Amino acid sequence: MFLIEFLELTTPEAAFSDKGNFSFLGEVEQQDSLSGTKRCLEQVAAGRDIIACLVGAESGVDYADALSKYLDVRSNGTEITSRR
Repeated sequence: MFLIEFLELTTPEAAFSDKGNFSFLGEVEQQDSLSGTKRCLEQVAAGRDIIACLVGAESGVDYADALSKYLDVRSNGTEITSRR
């Protein structure tokens, strides 16, 4: 199964456009702090709710776990380190 097909099956309906297509609002790179990354995400979200944190590569798993916990969205948490 390709990534987009997987995401279409497992992503909340709110992530789809009114035409039923899966799309991203933007891309945010990791900043020096979780609060800095959150600020960048909020700028891209432009008032929309942030409902998920998807990691772009295996090397970002630990940061994505910390960020999702910081954002208070569904998360693997940070209790188990080095999930990669």
